[in-house]
Amino acid sequence: MNCGHDIDNFGNYPYKADVINKPWKLTCPACDMSFPTNDFASYYKSGLDANGKFQSKLANKSYLVNTLYPEKGKNWGVDDGYGYIDQSGKKYTFIAYYAHWSLWHGGIIRNALNAFTNAYMYTGEQKYADAGIVMLDRIADLYPEMNTLDMTVSNGFQHSNGGVQGKGKIVGSIWETNMVDHFISAYDALYPGFATLGEEAMNLLKTKSKGSKTKPDDLRLNIEIGILHQTYFSVLNGDIKGNSGMHQSTLTRAAVVLDDPKVTPKWLDFVFQPGDGYSTGGNVNILFVDVIDRDGFGTEASPGYNSLWLNEYLNMADILDGYVVKDTDLSYDMYTNPKFVKMFSSLFQLIVSDSQTPAIGDTGQTGYASIVAKENYLLIAYLATNDPFFAQAVYYLHKGDVSKLRLSIFDKNPEGIQDRILNVIKDHGEYKATGVNLTGYGYACLKQNMITSILDSPVTYPAVVSLEVKDLEFPGIYGGSMTVSNGIASFSPKKAGDAFLAGFYLDNDDGDYEVVFGCPENNSNGSYNVYIDGKMLQSKVDFSAKAVYFYKTAPLTKGYHYLSLEATSESELQFTTILLNKNSQSTGISSAKNPEFSFAVYYGRNTGHGHRDTLNLHLFAFNISLAPDLGYPEYADSVDMHRRWVSTTISHNTVIVNDTEQLKSVIGKTEHYDKNAYVQLSDISANVYDETSEYRRTTAMITANDSLAYYVDFFRVTGGSSHIYSFHGGEAESVETEGLNLKKQADESGNYIGTYESPYLDWGTVTDSRMAWFKNVDRDADPGNTFKVVWNLVDTYDMSKGISEKHGLKMEMTMFGDFTEVALADGIPPRNKVNNPSSVRYMMAKKTGRNLSSLFTSVIQAYSDQIIVVDSEPVKVTTENGKNADAHKVAALKVTLSTGRVDYIINSTDNSTTYTVDGLFDFCGFFGVYSVLGDKVMTYAHDATLIGKNTVQNRVNGTIVSLTKKLQLENTIVIKPANDVDVSQLTHKILSGNSLNGQNPVYEIISAKKLEDGNIELNIGSVSLINSYASATDTKNYVYNLKEGDTCYIPLTLVAGKSDAFFFPLYTSINAIILSHDISRNAKKDSLVGFLYAVDTQRTSAFDEIAYTFSLDESFGDGSLFEIRNGNELYLVKDLPDSTTYLLRLTAQSPEDTIAYTEEKSIHRMGRSESETHSIYSFRLKPNGIVPVQDSVNPPQEEKDNFNPLWYFILASGVVLIIAGAAVFWIIKKKKKA
Repeated sequence: MNCGHDIDNFGNYPYKADVINKPWKLTCPACDMSFPTNDFASYYKSGLDANGKFQSKLANKSYLVNTLYPEKGKNWGVDDGYGYIDQSGKKYTFIAYYAHWSLWHGGIIRNALNAFTNAYMYTGEQKYADAGIVMLDRIADLYPEMNTLDMTVSNGFQHSNGGVQGKGKIVGSIWETNMVDHFISAYDALYPGFATLGEEAMNLLKTKSKGSKTKPDDLRLNIEIGILHQTYFSVLNGDIKGNSGMHQSTLTRAAVVLDDPKVTPKWLDFVFQPGDGYSTGGNVNILFVDVIDRDGFGTEASPGYNSLWLNEYLNMADILDGYVVKDTDLSYDMYTNPKFVKMFSSLFQLIVSDSQTPAIGDTGQTGYASIVAKENYLLIAYLATNDPFFAQAVYYLHKGDVSKLRLSIFDKNPEGIQDRILNVIKDHGEYKATGVNLTGYGYACLKQNMITSILDSPVTYPAVVSLEVKDLEFPGIYGGSMTVSNGIASFSPKKAGDAFLAGFYLDNDDGDYEVVFGCPENNSNGSYNVYIDGKMLQSKVDFSAKAVYFYKTAPLTKGYHYLSLEATSESELQFTTILLNKNSQSTGISSAKNPEFSFAVYYGRNTGHGHRDTLNLHLFAFNISLAPDLGYPEYADSVDMHRRWVSTTISHNTVIVNDTEQLKSVIGKTEHYDKNAYVQLSDISANVYDETSEYRRTTAMITANDSLAYYVDFFRVTGGSSHIYSFHGGEAESVETEGLNLKKQADESGNYIGTYESPYLDWGTVTDSRMAWFKNVDRDADPGNTFKVVWNLVDTYDMSKGISEKHGLKMEMTMFGDFTEVALADGIPPRNKVNNPSSVRYMMAKKTGRNLSSLFTSVIQAYSDQIIVVDSEPVKVTTENGKNADAHKVAALKVTLSTGRVDYIINSTDNSTTYTVDGLFDFCGFFGVYSVLGDKVMTYAHDATLIGKNTVQNRVNGTIVSLTKKLQLENTIVIKPANDVDVSQLTHKILSGNSLNGQNPVYEIISAKKLEDGNIELNIGSVSLINSYASATDTKNYVYNLKEGDTCYIPLTLVAGKSDAFFFPLYTSINAIILSHDISRNAKKDSLVGFLYAVDTQRTSAFDEIAYTFSLDESFGDGSLFEIRNGNELYLVKDLPDSTTYLLRLTAQSPEDTIAYTEEKSIHRMGRSESETHSIYSFRLKPNGIVPVQDSVNPPQEEKDNFNPLWYFILASGVVLIIAGAAVFWIIKKKKKA
């Protein structure tokens, strides 16, 4: 009201409240003003009647005056409980908001009741039960009268009631399910405390009730009537009605807690019986057959809302687990239902990279990575079913470290679960994350180089490790000596400046490490300067203590490093251990350097909490969502106009036809799906426009090497008069284009005007197309056939583990086709999500014409320091008679990689015609890749009969003989093949049947075996073939997604050629470049700045023969001021301009690397005091390692004949450095420089 949209930066429900010290006041976090401006506390108190109920007619109206900010007028910001309306007519519901959020829903009343309940359960002390019972009894007094009838949504009160006016009690009907569930749970937990209720509590309640409550039974009856029975009645009338499972779970708890044989079976039968879900029956039995799909999802597209389904039905299962109705043998065990069990794995299968679930529908925020699957749900599933998969999933989500995993405090052996999980991993191995095609939900995901294939066992860093080495002693070159005896290393300098150096390999996560020396007490009395990789960590460190810590941490990356100590006097140094200690004391999965390329196409439900986003493309690399969905809207209600943009078709990476929304859709059709190591392929069609006969997206991810990949995308649309291919990146510093002549949509002053829909429409104007939600528009009204768009991405949420910050991250799309117009414009993500990008840049390629047929073709790559694709172009495709092929049916691309490999990619929807591609090879089939490297050729063919010289079997055709008819977790399909096949080729292929009920009858094959009669049995795992009951009244028979006698087919894949030659990596083993020193204040032209050092992940010894090549980009930043001499020495070549920081781009390469490592570094110019103590640590890199030198400026000294450095080993147990195996010690001299 005072600060406008500034408050949006603080989230959906931003107002703060201090119930104890500032009752009935909200504070705006943006401007710190308080509302309402009147003394509502006094107003409320004055209106309480004899029974403690507020009556507005009794309240003193003199308190309805603005006393906080009188200069704004006496009525400004005043709320009598029904809100304040400003001069523009906007209503602010301060008191309602306060009552909702600060008192009830997550507020002090509910929280206090929960606190008393938990305290009683954990301690058994009666005082906590007394307090909880008093609160609960008062709630039961008031609860029957609670309603929201006079505070409707239409009157400005935003309740969670699904748009049904006036439905709810304390809060809206949806969230009321959770509210009353807390009350019922509290009653259940406090129940034993009624019999021992304290005298003070009983007397208080007797007095307050005016004698109507004299004993504990009266209180129990009041709560059961006022809360438990009210729950049943309120479910029937819709005042307690949430998303699926919410009110069913709440009523189940009420029934079980009541435990009345006359009432409980009636309520539970109601929960399970067929009906509308609330008033005529909870419909749970029908739901777990007809509604929950074969993949375990409900009717929500949103993973977040599907999680609510699981949460609520899990609550039901937990409530009913082991429960038998009193005085009967009646039970309701939900774990016997396979579709309920399937729900537990559903969300886990959506995980794309190590740390995120795609934002599908109303889930998450723009580009933020989070996993919706919950470890505790998977753990419950494992305990209930003993299925190893769930244990593997728990292990995966714990990143390989279950040392902190515990069960409930009420379990007999909470820590025992750790060994159970580890035993499963030992027996069954870790979860192998591969692509999934959830053909019931509508989600095709392909993954390359997933991190789970390199899970490390957890390593715990011990605090102290003793040394077990032989005695030894060796002299230093320039004086001093190193001795190791009885587990103690001793360094004896002969003069100040003598030093020793130890090489060690860090095999753990990148990060800041604390360095700790373990020393024999009182055996060292000198001080030393300590360096890591030639860069000073701390000067004049006193080593007389038993344990020596440093006030600075050392930033280290995985690879080989050097630790150096220089004596400042002749005092001896003794130590037993060197410990590098990271903040986290264990390691498991680390994704810091794994690109994790993957993509997903969503083709499922696009209604409800879904978006109109069928065939939306999600791209991932470097643990970042490259082209993120906008996520959860500002508000998920029918009032929020911005939601109409967030959920619209054009805000997604798909195609909009005739400027209109997609039609409602439940599921698309999987045409092809293949997860091969070379090419990973998804081909999905959908029926979402009446005007189109074809709406189909074919996307492939093609492996470039062992860690990198790129994407190709073919989107075909036939029908309609306008097609717009919409695509956007994540938050970007800038967006660049090639091949476009963009004109700014601007006024005479050069300022952007209007929207994508029209220069004359304001942003946010509501139109049918939703195109007025784009602003800052640039257009090319006559684009060519090829253009490129590059997003210089921002790692908004720091998910790339520093890769983006270190090297930058780009997403590049090259697009081919015949376009009417190409435009770039800003789309605005939800503005009330903390840290959401302020905008993301969209590219929209448009075609117009009558009876359009469009093929939008693109090559997309993401890279940081290693570009993958250096060129891409369409190539000519001809038929056997030499004529040009139909450009809509077939397209081919030539993609040149930075390794020199050339990929020819062909996609054809006419798989019966033989085509010639670029005059180079022939192809007949659906999808092929023909890779050339020198004189070597490698091919991939899917659902094809010919590629190059290779004749291929395209598919297995057959007839369905039988299938699993029951609802169970193990399912099979038996087919009679029409042609012979090696059944080993069928693993992870898909079987496609005839479409029944529009339910995408496609199943992934887990394994296959040939039967004696020649038929093939296909194992499809836990995915059910049942679509629904025969009818709501016939629950003994089922409708299936496939049926006996139907034809089916299984597309096959063939890869030919040696892969080794084609997948050699764009590889560098270098992980960081270290510059030993910043710039001295007195430095001038020809001054030595410092030494360059490469942290190498492949180096294992200081004497590995590695000749690193360092170079400097003189055209970047301040590079022209510097020069590299003598291999690794950075010098000034000009006097420095007046500045404190200089930016350089450095590269380093070893002879074994196929590319150079590049890093941008900021170099600091020292102040006066730093410069006075500035010194250069003297070592140089040579092919045979680091060689000690006497002078750090003059050329290196010749090595003395008697220099024979001894090899010693530092074993790495975690990162504890023990002087006992692969370290190199030698004595070097350091010379101070001014």
